[in-house]
Amino acid sequence: MQIFSTENLRGSERVAYWNEVICDYALDVNTSIEMPAGGAPQFTGKLTRNDIGNLSLIEIISEGPLCTVSRDLRRTCHAEDEFAMLNVQISGSSIVNQAGRSVRLKPGNMVLYDSRLPHNGRVDYDTRNLLLRIPRGDIIHRIPYLKEVTTVVLDPYKTMTRLAYDMLLSLNSQLPAGDADGNEAVTDTILDTVTAAVTGSFRNSDAAFSSSSSALLHRVKSFIDYNLLQPDLDPEQIASAHHVSVRYLNRLFARENTSITRWICKRRLQKCTELLSCSRDIHRNIDDIAYLCGFSSLPYFYRRFKQHYGCTPREYKLRRMSSGRE
Repeated sequence: MQIFSTENLRGSERVAYWNEVICDYALDVNTSIEMPAGGAPQFTGKLTRNDIGNLSLIEIISEGPLCTVSRDLRRTCHAEDEFAMLNVQISGSSIVNQAGRSVRLKPGNMVLYDSRLPHNGRVDYDTRNLLLRIPRGDIIHRIPYLKEVTTVVLDPYKTMTRLAYDMLLSLNSQLPAGDADGNEAVTDTILDTVTAAVTGSFRNSDAAFSSSSSALLHRVKSFIDYNLLQPDLDPEQIASAHHVSVRYLNRLFARENTSITRWICKRRLQKCTELLSCSRDIHRNIDDIAYLCGFSSLPYFYRRFKQHYGCTPREYKLRRMSSGRE
């Protein structure tokens, strides 16, 4: 656990220190304190951060004048990592502007925003916020329509929203006592609960998911076709190139009653049949064609070819030659 506070600093040092702490341990933003004339109360801030595996739970308490924050395009372009942030408003109120949307958060509200996009906002006088920082790669395959729900308040009347809110507050109170660890089961539970809260909050979430996943499936298929002849093309490489998990890719292909591995094999077999049917390749060795189309195992190639077409590659070639002469 890491704790940072302005309590023991002189007034002139507090704003600069607070800005540095927020940038280093929460989000790279520019922070400014609005100091109205007439003897405004002095600003104080406290940040507590607990890391749970690759997630971070960050509590921010601020007291005193209004605080404005902004993250411009320059900061997003030079960011070393990408993540989503779930902002939980515990007390006070704040305003967040991102993706062309503006929301005011009241106690009990939760909203997601994306570190890749510029944003700005304002924190009112005395507030307490809890931020769940999630690496983008861990959330995007669960919520591929992240852009559609960025800066949209989760429905506070939904059961899963209240469950996620209570879970995060409870977790935050347990962490100082060391009652939570960073094993995969804990982080998966947190992410599953947050995902359920997001998907349950929006009536159009299924439609958004369908649209986003269809677009992703099209990109994945194009990527496979472009790299089809590479023998080392595998699901892990494809998943990494699209910043999703292999499990998520298989969920996409399951809609077409197949898997990504079977799809790669199917496309390679189709490429083989094109070459076997081409008069220009009539004298090419079948084994050479198999290797050319990305198959690294000949027994596997012959077995899958017969399963798919009901004949051997040689029989297929002879039939195509015979039909061509007719």
